[in-house]
Amino acid sequence: EVIAEKKKQKLPCTAELAEAQKLHGQLKRLESETSTWASDRDATLKLLGNVLDPSVPCSDSEEHNEVMAVWPPAELPPCSVSSFTPPSSGARGQHDDLLWRIGGYDPDRGTKVAGSRGFFLEDVGVLLNQALLNFGLAFLRQRGYKAIQPPYMMRKELMADLAQLSDFNDQLYKVSKGDSPGDGDKYLIATSEQPLCALHAKELLDVETLPRRYAGLSSCFRTELGKAGKENRGIFRVHQFEKVEQFCITDGDLSTSQQMLSEMLETAQDFYKALGIPHRVVKVVSGELNDAAVMKFDLEGWFAGQGVYRELVSCSNCTDFQSRALDIRTRSERAKEKPRFVHLLNATLVAAGRCLCCLLETYQTSTGVRVPDALVPFMGPLGLGHGQDSNSNWHVAEARNQKEVWTSCPSSARAAVWQRHRRRLDRFHVSHPMASWRTSTRSSCTSHT
Repeated sequence: EVIAEKKKQKLPCTAELAEAQKLHGQLKRLESETSTWASDRDATLKLLGNVLDPSVPCSDSEEHNEVMAVWPPAELPPCSVSSFTPPSSGARGQHDDLLWRIGGYDPDRGTKVAGSRGFFLEDVGVLLNQALLNFGLAFLRQRGYKAIQPPYMMRKELMADLAQLSDFNDQLYKVSKGDSPGDGDKYLIATSEQPLCALHAKELLDVETLPRRYAGLSSCFRTELGKAGKENRGIFRVHQFEKVEQFCITDGDLSTSQQMLSEMLETAQDFYKALGIPHRVVKVVSGELNDAAVMKFDLEGWFAGQGVYRELVSCSNCTDFQSRALDIRTRSERAKEKPRFVHLLNATLVAAGRCLCCLLETYQTSTGVRVPDALVPFMGPLGLGHGQDSNSNWHVAEARNQKEVWTSCPSSARAAVWQRHRRRLDRFHVSHPMASWRTSTRSSCTSHT
């Protein structure tokens, strides 16, 4: 104002102009420093984890996880829902040997092609893997979940808002494009939770559309550094696998999101009960939680061949930790109130490879592996290419549906349906309801970790 007034009066203002220029330079320097300080502040804040729920056990050891439930409730491990006759070796087999013996995978050629932990799923291994995924999607859709298949790669800046700094080196695969470093860098997802978190980034969601339930289907990619060992043999812990994930969004009320957490955990329990897999639910100790979760439950399946419980499901409430980083809010029913950050929750439904391992050990018999009743209808569509006509694509489901009404059919009709069902099953090498052992022997069943 002083300079403008002097210029208006045609008075000299050299000193004032010099002072203004000096102040302008100082302002630019302070703005630059402020931006740097803000970035440093945000980076430091990202190192702080979410506030834990008071009920979380305080410990650094998984041995202190709190057991919340065991199924079947009347039995204690070792237990199995299937009757078992020991194979010729006189002992239960472990999943890697069982999967090879039914012709389900080839680890040797997989390692040759992909390196450590590489494998080819084959024949009945592919059928069972896909059946678990399809059953999982159908299971969630019946409960009001929307099926969604996300991108398998994410931009670096979005992944940085979600993944812990250690995950970039320990879990994530980097995909580079271009000649210069950092040009178009992306990261392969380790779980569909990551892209589903970013699905509504920088959006304002109508509270009337909440809660939202997504069934994420994706391949997952993890480096799994430093986790080799006998306990991770076969396809239990690998670099690439398929998974169906529960992902839910609720309003910013803690009681609402905790209720949703209980619902998601119950859904996972019901899924494994439907598969007939003995399991237990544990509340995970504080030292084993990631930065985002205020509470986490693990569902651990009973691996009958190993005689141990192992993790199949992780179920977490991350409240507004991730939504703050991604700026996902909901508009309140009362317009005068400020929008609130939503709460984000995630839970595995089925990691197909890991669940398959448990299923093999649970349902092994002296002559093969029994296919659980819940999966039989989902084996059918993958029998294509074995000579079935177009009306028999769903031959297993068709036979099961007809079996349900056999009581009202003539005996000759029941016999005809059964024989047709058996012939169709034989075409894709699964004798009802079994996957049989290979007749040849494998030279070695070593760990492919």
